[in-house]
Amino acid sequence: MIPVCWKRANVTPVYKKKGGKTNPENYRPISLLSILIKIMEKLIRDEMVIHLSEHKLLSIHQHGFMRGKSCVTNLLESLDIITEALNRGFSAVVVFLDFSKAFDRVSHKLLKIKLNSYGFTGKLLAWLENFLQDRKQRVVIGQYESDWVDVLSGVPQGSVLGPLLFLIFINDLPELVNHFCKLFADDSKLISVIRNTNDQMLIQDDIDKMVEWSKRWSMEFNESKCKVMYIGNSKIARQKISMLNADGLRVELAETTTERDLGVMVNNKLKWNDQIDNCVNKANNMLGMLKKTFVYWDAQ
Repeated sequence: MIPVCWKRANVTPVYKKKGGKTNPENYRPISLLSILIKIMEKLIRDEMVIHLSEHKLLSIHQHGFMRGKSCVTNLLESLDIITEALNRGFSAVVVFLDFSKAFDRVSHKLLKIKLNSYGFTGKLLAWLENFLQDRKQRVVIGQYESDWVDVLSGVPQGSVLGPLLFLIFINDLPELVNHFCKLFADDSKLISVIRNTNDQMLIQDDIDKMVEWSKRWSMEFNESKCKVMYIGNSKIARQKISMLNADGLRVELAETTTERDLGVMVNNKLKWNDQIDNCVNKANNMLGMLKKTFVYWDAQ
């Protein structure tokens, strides 16, 4: 159905701006695809979005790649929950969750099941299945090219349909938990208002449900990058939160006082000093780079 040449992608690795630059895992693979297939993808994506919108199938907690939503809406809704809890004399716990290679781990077989359950059947489902099959990619850096390799899983990053397919795949995750689960594509966080010890126990139940979901759908959390932030001066003893790893061992999640959330530095006192300092440092670095480009610099 789809020409083979349209399924071949040159991959450009883009640094995620965190971790060492020598570690390949800290790079996001962006696929450079044929313009013709992108035009076809756009037509199909628009019709799929209309279907999902008319039937209100997409989760309201998803803010990534959604019209009218963004990082800003995700952050505002999250802070609104936290500040309301503090104003009422409660505290809050935020669990920052990290999927391991989320876009690359999407199972094509399991994705087909989800597409069918959301009403994408017949010729459209067959086309989408063909779109994901028999894909090849190679890494291109400057004049250097790797060998072609088969792509057996994942949605193409850099494609038009890829983001929507991923949203469909992860769409049911927020509905499994008792607490607020805010998503921006694969970036997810669990927010709980702590009124008593029972609320803390429910957080652990939600984490276990999410881990079970990830195993059922062949996804995987990177427990070493999942962090817990306690906000507020609660008199309730803090309960340790843990997660089952790939080997079935329970690993305690690290506690953090400052975390980068969708590009914004958030701390457990809801002070913005870290974010302001970060912006000032970036501005100074940019001014320094501009200054170095001039032979003569007149302060006036």
